[in-house]
Amino acid sequence: MNSSKDKIKSIEENELLFGHSNFKNITAIEYDKDSNIIVYYNNDGATCCKKIPFEPFLFMHDDVAINGSSSKPIEIKELKGDGYFKYISRFRDFKSLGGALEHLSTVTGFKPSSDFAPYFHISDPVHQYMLYSGDTNFKGMRFSDLKRLTIDIETDCDDNYNFSNAKRESDRILLIGINFSKKTGEFEYASSRDMSEKEMLLWLNNKIREYDPDTIEGHNIFKFDIPYIAERAKMHKVKLSWGRDDSDIKFRKSRIQVAERTLDYNRCDIFGRNVIDTWVLAQFYDVQTRSLESTNLKHLAVHFGVAPKDRQYIETSKIKWYFANSYDEFLKYNKDDIMETVAISEILSYSYFIQAQIFPYSYQNTVVRGNATKINALFLREYLNGGWAVPKNTAAGRTVEFEGGYTDIFETGIIKNVGHCDVRSLYPSIMLAYNVAPASDSKGIFLPMLTTLRDFRIDAKRLMKASQDSHEKLYYDALQGTFKILINSFYGYLGSSIHNFSDNAAAAKVTEIGRATIVKMVEILKKEKCRVIEIDTDGVYFVPPENASQDEEFEKITAKINDELPEGIEVEYDGHYKAMLSFKMKNYALLDYNGELTIKGSALKSRGLEKYLRNFTHEMIFCLLNEKTSEIESAYNKYRDSIETKKMPVDDICKTETLTDSLKLYQAKIKDKKRNPAAQYELALKSGREYQAGDSVSYYVTGTAKKVTAYSSCKMREDFDLKTPDYNVAYYVDKLDSQYKKFREMIENEMNLNIKLGQQSNQGELF
Repeated sequence: MNSSKDKIKSIEENELLFGHSNFKNITAIEYDKDSNIIVYYNNDGATCCKKIPFEPFLFMHDDVAINGSSSKPIEIKELKGDGYFKYISRFRDFKSLGGALEHLSTVTGFKPSSDFAPYFHISDPVHQYMLYSGDTNFKGMRFSDLKRLTIDIETDCDDNYNFSNAKRESDRILLIGINFSKKTGEFEYASSRDMSEKEMLLWLNNKIREYDPDTIEGHNIFKFDIPYIAERAKMHKVKLSWGRDDSDIKFRKSRIQVAERTLDYNRCDIFGRNVIDTWVLAQFYDVQTRSLESTNLKHLAVHFGVAPKDRQYIETSKIKWYFANSYDEFLKYNKDDIMETVAISEILSYSYFIQAQIFPYSYQNTVVRGNATKINALFLREYLNGGWAVPKNTAAGRTVEFEGGYTDIFETGIIKNVGHCDVRSLYPSIMLAYNVAPASDSKGIFLPMLTTLRDFRIDAKRLMKASQDSHEKLYYDALQGTFKILINSFYGYLGSSIHNFSDNAAAAKVTEIGRATIVKMVEILKKEKCRVIEIDTDGVYFVPPENASQDEEFEKITAKINDELPEGIEVEYDGHYKAMLSFKMKNYALLDYNGELTIKGSALKSRGLEKYLRNFTHEMIFCLLNEKTSEIESAYNKYRDSIETKKMPVDDICKTETLTDSLKLYQAKIKDKKRNPAAQYELALKSGREYQAGDSVSYYVTGTAKKVTAYSSCKMREDFDLKTPDYNVAYYVDKLDSQYKKFREMIENEMNLNIKLGQQSNQGELF
């Protein structure tokens, strides 16, 4: 196979990753009340439907506990291998399975959700079917084949309030705008200028029926657009029959774990379709990059470079005015919102589209499932397919701690001519080089799966670089990016404590070898007369021997490291920098030879700092690394003057905080004295809005004293009046001074060094 298409075809035919089913072009899988699986698939642009009878299953440790159950299995089969769950039982339907679960719960004393239950139940019927059948979504399709409908609404707001509320009769929908992917760039809308609100809702129903989209997309669509539409539909007694079976939207409270944060949201399920929220996608993107200033649509569009040049901007408080007085600009604002959402979705959704081809989950669920959970599903599918017994999680019910990666710092301050080298995919490389795998993987698929992902990623990267077609290039990039995420998740899977094949001892061995590898790199660098500055988990920042400043010299040093490391562990030269600020552990800044500044670490770029403090810090560091220390004081004076004259933009002094708890839980914690009051919660409570965990609140501090309690002296960003700015000057100047003091010693040291060097230079000239 020489062509790129043949190569990718061979990747997609790998059953270990993409499942053992040949069913192509699936766009959604559902189940009905009769335990039938309903498969929707694309057939030359038309959506077809196939009904498949399904016999659900249950894993058991033995075949004794099920005896006496009134819901008897139609088959019990013993599985191969020495896994804890040695038997699989199949049932006529989900009702029979439910009866068996009740019996097992009573007999064993353990509920299905218990880690100690001697039986293992997969509660999602669609997930069960996909594990058993090997079916996955979108096999044989490209992202451009998806039929996507993007929705955005504009709403009225009572003059006595700052935010629209669907339950207030006055707060009607002013406009429903849509874009269908098969009519690229077209903007369609229903307006309250031309229709009643009920007619607008019926128009939307008809458009969904006409276009039959695979996905319904929007920005913040879970928290705002769809719930708002549903509440207004309820008011007008309009059935939102958006399902492919003409069923209503189903809502339920749900949560998403995004790194250390938990986001509450109103999940909505539409039969036969997937709901994709670009606001949610942006949360996960930011976990990987930590590069977003905000997940607001307008900020995202600028960040990704998809904002139209003539983009129409309207403040939320002015929506109603523009609708009444400048209707064309109002329409353009909505259209721009929609087209930005379409573009952002194409950027952020592609990886999840690829993952939906791999993992036995719906497209919508692929977005919200954790990487370790998805990897576990691959193991379960393969074990089911091969008839192998499934292990029980050995860490269930207990917390296992082990030492992590090696980080260290040897020098602080301003350092010139700094190189960086790191181990390519450190932990995956260690697993493959040292054959580290879960002890419970009796079928032996952990390492072959990891090897396959690594090899396919290399192929996908090569094809991406070689491709001349923009769509193919985007596909290969999404493919290699997806494989990268999965490869790097294998270690996290080992170290987790909730999955069938987790193995904390194996994870501890990986980090132990990782630490030893980095220590060995440091020893080699020192032997080569390099100064080691800082160590992160998988790489080292260092200064080469005197007079070494060319890339070739750094590459030679890297080659010497590779010569002494075990086969399979490969160190890459990652470039060198004009200067580095080594501030403290995991907090540093790098200035490259193009003048670009990269800042890492919460002490230097924390989002807990207001924007003006982040900007000031950036300027200070830039001056320090460019030997322009004398300019720092004028930068400080510029920021101070801007605050004192109240000319600083409110967005620069605002702080945006995320609600980690619901408002009810916050109030309970305050009552029980388990936490202190916080501005974002107090303002959310006063607003009267239905804030949820995961929502953000932007506010600024008022008053005149520099030492104030923020939660009792603050206002919402939207309440700021540009004509009478009331932010607390003393408070914000004090914060500026505090940030300046953090760097003052370093600034003075650099200035003294520059003076000393200047004196030496002058003396040289004199003599």
